[in-house]
Amino acid sequence: AAFVDDGLPRATVVFPGGAGKTVLALRTVEALLAAERSGKKGCGGGGAFTCLVLAPALELISQTHREWKRWREPGQGLDNWETLAVCSSVSEPGLDRTTTPSEIAQFLTRGGARPRVLFCTYHSAAKV
Repeated sequence: AAFVDDGLPRATVVFPGGAGKTVLALRTVEALLAAERSGKKGCGGGGAFTCLVLAPALELISQTHREWKRWREPGQGLDNWETLAVCSSVSEPGLDRTTTPSEIAQFLTRGGARPRVLFCTYHSAAKV
Protein backbone atom coordinates (compact mmCIF):
# COMPACT_ATOMS: atom_id res chain seq x y z
CA ALA A 1 0.00 0.00 0.00
CA ALA A 2 1.23 3.49 -0.77
CA PHE A 3 0.12 6.54 1.16
CA VAL A 4 0.52 10.12 0.01
CA ASP A 5 0.34 12.76 2.74
CA ASP A 6 -1.39 15.49 0.76
CA GLY A 7 -4.25 15.98 3.21
CA LEU A 8 -6.66 13.85 1.17
CA PRO A 9 -7.85 10.44 2.44
CA ARG A 10 -6.66 8.04 -0.24
CA ALA A 11 -4.35 5.11 -0.77
CA THR A 12 -3.16 2.92 -3.61
CA VAL A 13 -3.07 -0.81 -2.97
CA VAL A 14 -1.05 -3.10 -5.22
CA PHE A 15 -1.52 -6.80 -4.41
CA PRO A 16 -1.42 -9.88 -6.63
CA GLY A 17 -4.69 -11.53 -7.65
CA GLY A 18 -6.41 -13.34 -4.79
CA ALA A 19 -4.51 -11.49 -2.06
CA GLY A 20 -7.53 -9.63 -0.70
CA LYS A 21 -7.84 -6.22 -2.40
CA THR A 22 -11.63 -6.47 -2.51
CA VAL A 23 -12.01 -7.28 1.19
CA LEU A 24 -9.37 -4.68 2.15
CA ALA A 25 -11.37 -2.01 0.28
CA LEU A 26 -14.57 -3.13 2.02
CA ARG A 27 -12.95 -3.01 5.48
CA THR A 28 -11.58 0.46 4.68
CA VAL A 29 -15.06 1.71 3.79
CA GLU A 30 -16.48 0.15 6.97
CA ALA A 31 -13.77 1.90 9.01
CA LEU A 32 -14.55 5.24 7.34
CA LEU A 33 -18.26 4.76 8.07
CA ALA A 34 -17.43 4.00 11.71
CA ALA A 35 -15.34 7.18 11.88
CA GLU A 36 -18.22 9.20 10.43
CA ARG A 37 -20.69 7.73 12.95
CA SER A 38 -18.37 8.51 15.87
CA GLY A 39 -17.88 12.10 14.72
CA LYS A 40 -14.24 11.63 13.74
CA LYS A 41 -12.94 12.86 10.43
CA GLY A 42 -13.66 10.22 7.83
CA CYS A 43 -14.13 10.55 4.10
CA GLY A 44 -17.16 12.79 4.10
CA GLY A 45 -18.72 15.48 6.13
CA GLY A 46 -22.40 15.43 6.93
CA GLY A 47 -25.04 13.99 4.69
CA ALA A 48 -25.03 10.52 3.25
CA PHE A 49 -21.77 8.61 2.92
CA THR A 50 -20.86 7.97 -0.72
CA CYS A 51 -18.15 5.66 -2.01
CA LEU A 52 -16.93 5.15 -5.57
CA VAL A 53 -15.40 1.75 -6.38
CA LEU A 54 -13.53 1.65 -9.69
CA ALA A 55 -12.66 -1.54 -11.56
CA PRO A 56 -10.94 -2.14 -14.90
CA ALA A 57 -13.38 -4.72 -16.28
CA LEU A 58 -17.15 -5.27 -16.43
CA GLU A 59 -17.10 -8.64 -14.68
CA LEU A 60 -15.13 -7.16 -11.79
CA ILE A 61 -18.07 -4.83 -11.10
CA SER A 62 -20.41 -7.76 -10.45
CA GLN A 63 -17.71 -9.75 -8.66
CA THR A 64 -16.85 -6.86 -6.32
CA HIS A 65 -20.52 -6.20 -5.51
CA ARG A 66 -21.08 -9.91 -4.84
CA GLU A 67 -18.01 -10.14 -2.57
CA TRP A 68 -18.93 -6.97 -0.66
CA LYS A 69 -22.41 -8.42 -0.01
CA ARG A 70 -20.79 -11.65 1.17
CA TRP A 71 -18.09 -10.17 3.41
CA ARG A 72 -19.66 -7.00 4.86
CA GLU A 73 -19.86 -7.07 8.64
CA PRO A 74 -23.32 -6.70 10.24
CA GLY A 75 -23.64 -3.41 12.09
CA GLN A 76 -20.67 -1.79 10.33
CA GLY A 77 -22.73 0.63 8.29
CA LEU A 78 -23.40 -1.14 5.00
CA ASP A 79 -26.43 -3.15 6.17
CA ASN A 80 -28.87 -0.77 4.44
CA TRP A 81 -26.66 0.41 1.59
CA GLU A 82 -27.82 1.66 -1.78
CA THR A 83 -25.80 0.52 -4.76
CA LEU A 84 -25.56 1.45 -8.41
CA ALA A 85 -23.31 0.11 -11.14
CA VAL A 86 -22.12 2.64 -13.71
CA CYS A 87 -21.31 0.42 -16.66
CA SER A 88 -22.90 -1.14 -19.71
CA SER A 89 -23.86 -4.51 -18.16
CA VAL A 90 -23.74 -6.56 -14.95
CA SER A 91 -24.17 -10.24 -14.19
CA GLU A 92 -25.17 -9.77 -10.55
CA PRO A 93 -28.94 -10.03 -9.92
CA GLY A 94 -30.34 -7.05 -8.03
CA LEU A 95 -27.51 -4.69 -8.94
CA ASP A 96 -29.07 -1.76 -10.80
CA ARG A 97 -26.94 -0.29 -13.56
CA THR A 98 -26.92 2.76 -15.75
CA THR A 99 -24.69 4.97 -17.85
CA THR A 100 -27.18 7.81 -18.02
CA PRO A 101 -25.76 10.94 -16.32
CA SER A 102 -29.17 12.12 -15.04
CA GLU A 103 -29.81 8.74 -13.33
CA ILE A 104 -26.35 8.83 -11.76
CA ALA A 105 -26.97 12.39 -10.53
CA GLN A 106 -30.33 11.37 -9.08
CA PHE A 107 -28.68 8.46 -7.22
CA LEU A 108 -26.00 10.76 -5.80
CA THR A 109 -28.28 13.62 -4.76
CA ARG A 110 -31.40 11.98 -3.38
CA GLY A 111 -32.02 12.51 0.30
CA GLY A 112 -31.59 10.09 3.12
CA ALA A 113 -28.79 8.87 5.30
CA ARG A 114 -28.25 5.44 3.75
CA PRO A 115 -24.69 4.89 2.53
CA ARG A 116 -24.34 4.86 -1.25
CA VAL A 117 -21.82 2.81 -3.19
CA LEU A 118 -21.19 3.29 -6.89
CA PHE A 119 -19.42 0.44 -8.66
CA CYS A 120 -17.95 1.77 -11.88
CA THR A 121 -15.61 0.69 -14.66
CA TYR A 122 -12.67 2.89 -15.57
CA HIS A 123 -14.31 3.31 -18.97
CA SER A 124 -17.50 4.78 -17.48
CA ALA A 125 -15.83 6.86 -14.73
CA ALA A 126 -16.24 10.12 -16.66
CA LYS A 127 -20.03 9.68 -16.39
CA VAL A 128 -19.79 10.04 -12.61
